[in-house]
Amino acid sequence: MKRWLLAVLFVSIAAAGCGGGGSSSPVPAPIQKSGNANAQILITIPKASPAASQRKIVSPNTATIVLSVVAVNGAPPVAPTPPPLTVSITDPTYCTTNAGSTSCRITYLVPIATSVTIQVATFDANGNELNVGTLTIDTTIPNATPAPLTLGDYPSSITFAKSSISFANTGSSTPVTQKAVLTVYNGTTPLTGAVTYGGAITVTPTNAPTGAITVTPSSFSQPDGTSGASNTIAISYDSSKGALGSTAALVFSFNGTTLATLPLATLNYTPSSITNLVVGGSTGTVTVNEPNYSGAFTVTGNSSYISTQCSPANCTPATAGGNVVISILPDAATTTTNLTIADASGTTATVPLTITSTTGTGPVVGAPTIEMFAAPDTTGTLYGIALGPDKQTLYFTDRAGQEIGAIPSPSSCTTTCTIDESGTGTIPAASNLASIIATGSGTLLVGDEHAGTDPGNLFNVSCTLTTTLTCSESALSLLPTIPAIEDMALAPDGNIYAAVNYNDAQTNLVRALSIPSNACCTIGSGFSVPMTATLPTTGIFGIAPDAESHGVWFTNTYSGLVGFFNPTCACGTQLPTGPGFGGLARPRGSSAIAAVHPSGASGPGTPFAPPLNGIVEAPDGNVYVAEAGANRIDRLNATTWQGVQTGGLPVTCTGASCVYTPLTMPNPSAVPMHLITAPDGNVWFTDTTGYIGVIRLSTCATACQVSEYKVGGSPWGITVGPDGNVWFTDSSSNKIGKVVIQ
Repeated sequence: MKRWLLAVLFVSIAAAGCGGGGSSSPVPAPIQKSGNANAQILITIPKASPAASQRKIVSPNTATIVLSVVAVNGAPPVAPTPPPLTVSITDPTYCTTNAGSTSCRITYLVPIATSVTIQVATFDANGNELNVGTLTIDTTIPNATPAPLTLGDYPSSITFAKSSISFANTGSSTPVTQKAVLTVYNGTTPLTGAVTYGGAITVTPTNAPTGAITVTPSSFSQPDGTSGASNTIAISYDSSKGALGSTAALVFSFNGTTLATLPLATLNYTPSSITNLVVGGSTGTVTVNEPNYSGAFTVTGNSSYISTQCSPANCTPATAGGNVVISILPDAATTTTNLTIADASGTTATVPLTITSTTGTGPVVGAPTIEMFAAPDTTGTLYGIALGPDKQTLYFTDRAGQEIGAIPSPSSCTTTCTIDESGTGTIPAASNLASIIATGSGTLLVGDEHAGTDPGNLFNVSCTLTTTLTCSESALSLLPTIPAIEDMALAPDGNIYAAVNYNDAQTNLVRALSIPSNACCTIGSGFSVPMTATLPTTGIFGIAPDAESHGVWFTNTYSGLVGFFNPTCACGTQLPTGPGFGGLARPRGSSAIAAVHPSGASGPGTPFAPPLNGIVEAPDGNVYVAEAGANRIDRLNATTWQGVQTGGLPVTCTGASCVYTPLTMPNPSAVPMHLITAPDGNVWFTDTTGYIGVIRLSTCATACQVSEYKVGGSPWGITVGPDGNVWFTDSSSNKIGKVVIQ
């Protein structure tokens, strides 16, 4: 409660002489004589529209007045002290009403002294305290006129329906208007009904560019009636005059006293429109901020045309007033669509977007035709996909159903597609079928991640496809540990190599991959490595043959390393060959593994950001690595990486030839998974955040152009079909997708 100190008022004391009698002669302070005297006080309760005067302590809401002695000669009173006096303004003993105002003439016993300070408290009809003030009576002045206490103004505070007002900073000279609803209080009681405020409350913009803010009305003296007991004002902002900084506000004043301030701010964004978005092309960005704002921005757009991500990811600035960068991914062409940005108060900025789908040999090739086909098992989780040994049928794995599926005639798939799945029966129920590849002699090799008590293994699968798909499997004894077969590749030596991820099911810790101490080999140009070391925290995920027939590349996913395996010096054992199974060499029983990582922007020897996923060597002689930990794909020079001279394992590539090039992804939140090369000469990849992407190698002489196309779900496995198109699995929506290569 605000307390307003009253000016010293003078009044005579009519001596009543209770115990000591009155006296008109001065009494030296601080002596307090015994006895009491009558003090007369005149209090006026104002009319509905009183004239403005000094701030006092009563108002039209006053229902009760309480008087009590708080000081005698400047010191606390000495007992016995006259008790407080409570007066109701409806009590005719004290109060009379005349022409709308009420006058209360109150006689109150006070101690005989030089000066007596009386506290005057007022309350409304509900017992809520309105104001408290004091009245000092000088008992030395022989005058019978009562001490007057008259109210002329009484607003004590203002509250707002919104704690601040914001505007979209469009840069336009057309004013944008927001409304502020406020309530005026006397003490803790809102002034309601037909009362007036006893004067004008004025509204003044401060710390805003000249002419940027106008207020209607700029002053008011009573509730406007449109919002009950409140006032509504319109605040217009001309953004052509400039942005509102962190100190812009409206100041509400009454008789020179500031009652409240209402902060003002602008929601700033740039650019105000984007016209160069291309489907599959570069990402558009909009930067937004609002002074002092620390809440989240809401970002929306037509999901048929665009996808958006924020940095920071929750669309909330890292610090109050900080920037949020919104990335816009064009998913489908349209003449115009809008990106809408709003703060928590509902202030909205609209960014018009124009998206095109170019064709021909321009900087961005037009978006390809992408078709999605549902698999029969509606509860499936589709992972691996590969072209079968007949070179006509596509096979895929269903991780949830422990099933193998087939697409018998991919070339005929347009709006519909024949897809069949078969319950295999012999693969353990706990299996997670993650990968699949065809051998050269009529069978499929299926890789299983461990799950629960299932140790994970390889299965030699034989399928026949007539009216339905029928498959039989035989498990291969791979390793006594608990592997997870993540990926497989057919190497130039005719063998299939498996990416074995050693993962402990009990502790979820990755075991190291040991290299036999008696192994040795040559990689590339004169690269002699004694294999006596141990790879750190090994988890092999992606594997792919190299173009020079040297061996296979692989990703060491958990340590952030890229490795190379040379089968010409496989000193270890191989898995036994089975019916139609050409042979399998495994890293654990083989040698010639060089684990290398690049010297990136943060210095020599810095590994990639794990996890690493897929890997492929492309026709341009470079290796492309899915660096999911950094939401990107990296481009390595395969020739210089193989020629590194070193003397131990892991092999650390620290020279200039080891520098890799991170590719700019249209989707800044991309999680690239598997990569392949396609008949169009480009690298295609799956992005598990809902996209299929392509690296157009012909553009890499300057900067590789990466395009991504929205398909939804969570694309995972990818391969080239017999029709020359790119096929992929969607692990979350149980679909098979086809990208028609242009």
